[in-house]
Amino acid sequence: MDKDATIRLLEQELSRVKQENERLREELARKDKEIEELKLQLEIFTHPAESKAKPTYAKPNRSHRRKKSGRNKGHEGKGRPLPEHIDEHKILDQTECPKCGNNLSEPVDKYIRVVEDIIPAKVHVTEYTEIIRYCRVCRNKVTPQPQNVLPKARFGLTLMVLVVTLKMQGLSLEKIRALLTSWFSLNICEAELYNIVIKIAKEFGSFYKQLVKELRQAEQVNGDETSWRIDGKNYWLWTFVNKWTQVFVIDRSRGKKVPRRILSKKFRGVLGSDFWSAWNFAKGAKQKCLIHLLREIEKTIEHKNPGQEFLHFARKLKRIINDAIRLHKSNASKEEKLASKFKFEKRITKLLSCHYTETNCTRLCKTLRREQDNLFTFLAIEGVDWNNNIAERALRPSVIIRKITNGNRSEAGANAHAVLMSVIGTCKLRQQNFAKFAMNHLSHMGTTSKD
Repeated sequence: MDKDATIRLLEQELSRVKQENERLREELARKDKEIEELKLQLEIFTHPAESKAKPTYAKPNRSHRRKKSGRNKGHEGKGRPLPEHIDEHKILDQTECPKCGNNLSEPVDKYIRVVEDIIPAKVHVTEYTEIIRYCRVCRNKVTPQPQNVLPKARFGLTLMVLVVTLKMQGLSLEKIRALLTSWFSLNICEAELYNIVIKIAKEFGSFYKQLVKELRQAEQVNGDETSWRIDGKNYWLWTFVNKWTQVFVIDRSRGKKVPRRILSKKFRGVLGSDFWSAWNFAKGAKQKCLIHLLREIEKTIEHKNPGQEFLHFARKLKRIINDAIRLHKSNASKEEKLASKFKFEKRITKLLSCHYTETNCTRLCKTLRREQDNLFTFLAIEGVDWNNNIAERALRPSVIIRKITNGNRSEAGANAHAVLMSVIGTCKLRQQNFAKFAMNHLSHMGTTSKD
């Protein structure tokens, strides 16, 4: 082999070695990167508090949006207001110094301090002798009933309403029993506490039916639903609420029969809700929650990695929704809002008439086509909310109770929860004290019983 051929072979071998060396370097860099990522993940899961990396499950920091506690700088501070009445006056004076024991001077000033406290309660036992008589006209045996005591009840209304209030605040029967024992030396087993809750709910049955009738006559009702558990099985907690009335229903179904049954064919108002299709089967006009729509757009952008087609579609849709909300908050007249409603509907129709190929666009367009007539009802009818916040806030206390107790063990307990939360929620909307309302309502359920 001549010298030139040898040189060419060596050059080819050198070129091959260089390429192989470059490939190995790239592979080594890729392996180093993978190792760093694995170390970072290991650090996150083993020391999440010490790691500077943000865990995937961490919520975004929204502290910059929150208003600082207290009043603005320069504004006068405000504390707890003084009580309207004073039950007892005491004068405190001291003539000797507690440090050295010498006599003190004449009074130079005084300071008035108001302290609020509660008097420790005790169990009050009353024995009633009920004189039984016969009616000379209808020949019925009549037994008088004491005040603030339900028929055939072993406990007074004050105790029963207290137990119900604690139970509806999320306390378990075991904790209520411990509280009654430690504070009042009253031993009541959990079965008796459960029977108290069921009995009070039963006494409120007629009032609950009255609330349902009031809802059917309302001009606007908002509804929402969330999951519930009865003995570990899946149920649904429904709420129907307006400005003055609130009704809860616990049912196995999440379908159309619940809104139909509660609102019935007599409902002629506006039903506000999210985009769950079961709400569309109720009578009356509809208003869909626009916050849910905006939230769905943001969720898609954040989690589903949409393309430019969806981003362009979402930008136009958000502009239409925000323009409608801005008009609703303005001082525009009823005629201007009504005229603008048709313009917004045309803009939605034009947006939906385009041909979209991206899955995120077609999915959202399908929902909008179904609810197209229910997006801007709040511009045509005065007093209608463009969101469903009132229903979501109504569900929040029950959601907290569900997290604590994991639902109910029986359908009777679930029905009692629905009735009592309806009464408590209605009292809150009407700015009434539930305990006083319950005492007044239940004490007038009947003062006599007949056999």
